Amino acid sequence: MSTQEEANTNDSKGQIGDTKPGIAGVLCQAFIHSPLSPLLYIAMLALGIYGLFATPRQEDPEISVPMIDIFYRMPGATVQQVSDLLIAPQERVLSEIPGIKHVYSASDKEMGMITLQYRVGQDMESALVRTMSKLQANQDKLPPGAEPAVMKTSAAVARSSGGTGS
Repeated sequence: MSTQEEANTNDSKGQIGDTKPGIAGVLCQAFIHSPLSPLLYIAMLALGIYGLFATPRQEDPEISVPMIDIFYRMPGATVQQVSDLLIAPQERVLSEIPGIKHVYSASDKEMGMITLQYRVGQDMESALVRTMSKLQANQDKLPPGAEPAVMKTSAAVARSSGGTGS
């Protein structure tokens, strides 16, 4: 046989050299040739299915997010005046309240609204007290002609859309 034929014969047998398999190769060979491998796979599958059914969950968990809407009126003011003189300064003051996640605002002719969204898990009563005390402490910063703030509370309910229920 020529050297070329020997090389082709070695390649067809899958022998490339005298390299020995590493740790991963030895482990793979042990599992490939072991009669216990199918039994281990079935046991892992059974444990996974058991875990799927044994884990408690709700189909649509309700998460309460405290929100407070604060309404302002400023008779005779334009949208720009309401935004610049009334809403923007109050928004800065109210954003300092501990537990606030987001502060949203909207301005219209003669009126404006600020919505405070608290972090999930915040107590609504303590959020109301903190907001009311902050409003009262900064009432002197309202521009002339602005009426005192009116608060409206709500607890937005967010529904989780993750997973399937049982």
